[in-house]
Amino acid sequence: MISRPRLRLATSGAIASTLLLAACTGSTPEPVPSVPAKVSYVALGDSAVAGAGIGTPSGPCLRSDANYPSLVARSLGLDADQLTDVSCPGATTKDVLLGRQQPTALPPQVDAVGPQTDVVTISIGGNDAGYIPSLFGYCYARPASAPETCQATTDRLPAALDGIRSDVTEVLDEIQRRAPDALVVLVSYLRLMPDDGTCPPEQVPVTPAELRAGAAAEGSLETAMRGAAEDAGASYLSMRRASVGHDACADPAEAWVSGITAEPGDGSALHPRATGMQAVATALEPVVSARLTAAD
Repeated sequence: MISRPRLRLATSGAIASTLLLAACTGSTPEPVPSVPAKVSYVALGDSAVAGAGIGTPSGPCLRSDANYPSLVARSLGLDADQLTDVSCPGATTKDVLLGRQQPTALPPQVDAVGPQTDVVTISIGGNDAGYIPSLFGYCYARPASAPETCQATTDRLPAALDGIRSDVTEVLDEIQRRAPDALVVLVSYLRLMPDDGTCPPEQVPVTPAELRAGAAAEGSLETAMRGAAEDAGASYLSMRRASVGHDACADPAEAWVSGITAEPGDGSALHPRATGMQAVATALEPVVSARLTAAD
């Protein structure tokens, strides 16, 4: 578990040294080594990965070919058969480990991982215990007849965090058991709410208090996910700080996620837009590239 981070840090350090030498000598840095021909990248997770509503999604999971795994794979020059993307909207940790029966029967996502796998990226945990769906339903887009208030929802959510942390840890452990030499990266969710302020009601109809409560709940989920990665010895890519100013309440030109209404072809309500997927891909690409080039 320790060897993978050391390998990545050594690779990143080598690249940084090359760039520093070039700056001192005025020479052009050596190009980063190309990704080897035979590599395997597997993407697992829920709607934050699948990208339903972006572009022209296909298959029973309405998976987009413009989601972050696809963008990373294309940027690194991987062939279609080098990326296996089994992400699916609504997925929970149970779906990853055991498969899903409803509404469409699907095998366990983790079955896509094997000894030959070089890289696994995954975003999971938000649907466990109805965590993010509860925020959607009672804080961000609740109907007038909603039986529960946002405050009541956020008050009960902390009790779910220990379970989410242990369930995500179990998923990461199983991935690493199946692919002991792979780089495993847990990718956090994009920010939905700013930490404070107000939100245009046409984007998300929340009060300032509901906004703060929702943002705090999102931050708690991030902490649980980071803890799971630490428990399992996996890598963690946080998008929370990068998402500041790009939440669902931001100017639409800057938002990485949609409000309660998504533009056609640009995601779904309160989910990543094409710009959000690109932001994750941009952050993830050097991490994946370093591992793949080191595997050559």
